[in-house]
Amino acid sequence: MFYWCTLVLLTLVPVVTGDHAGVTVKLTKKGLDLVADKAIEKLKQYIQDMDIPDQTIPIPLKPSVIGMKIRINELKSVQALVPTTGVDLTIKSAEIQVTGNLVKGTIKLPFNVNVDKLAISVTVAVKVDGTGHLTLNIEKCKTEIGRFRVETLSSLFDILSWLNSYFPSFLDKRVCSKITTLADFNPQLATLNDKVRELSGINLSMEPTVITKDSIELSFVSLEGRQKRRLLEETKDSPEN
Repeated sequence: MFYWCTLVLLTLVPVVTGDHAGVTVKLTKKGLDLVADKAIEKLKQYIQDMDIPDQTIPIPLKPSVIGMKIRINELKSVQALVPTTGVDLTIKSAEIQVTGNLVKGTIKLPFNVNVDKLAISVTVAVKVDGTGHLTLNIEKCKTEIGRFRVETLSSLFDILSWLNSYFPSFLDKRVCSKITTLADFNPQLATLNDKVRELSGINLSMEPTVITKDSIELSFVSLEGRQKRRLLEETKDSPEN
């Protein structure tokens, strides 16, 4: 997601000089799509590489399930800008596979189970904090997984009901935890003002974001100009005037 910051720095547009000096940054839907493509690829790799703990299935023979892995052919995303809030992201895969081995004593049986759907819904809030710095926060994250279908599985062990109960909560926790690491970029985002200051040569602070269905607009304004305008407003409001 730090690609987003790079994109911001590449689209700086200086506006006015003097007390009203500032810089406007606009992230359009096209730019958002570019960022999402790169983030989705990283998420797909994370899901396929993540460790899934070995488990003992609570059925009469109590077999163990070991070495489970998730395989995803393709993840597609649709992102939309939500006015005044941020970004809604919907990630979907038409089909995923869960592979592993069933073990009971000396018996070891490989299995391959298909799942007809994986969907992830995320809302990312884009805000400016009290110190005038940009922040990203996950306001909602929810995964939805379809039903498991047997591809190759010995009839000796019926694990479908277990998979259908285990995986939804497991994926929801692990995937949303990974997505929530977006918040880890807030320390880097806190340096965005300094980078803009270096490029523009103006001592700037960020105004509240303006989010429409077409773009996210960030406005950096001169600190000196803001302070002068504030003093002028306070003077006008003074009872002595």
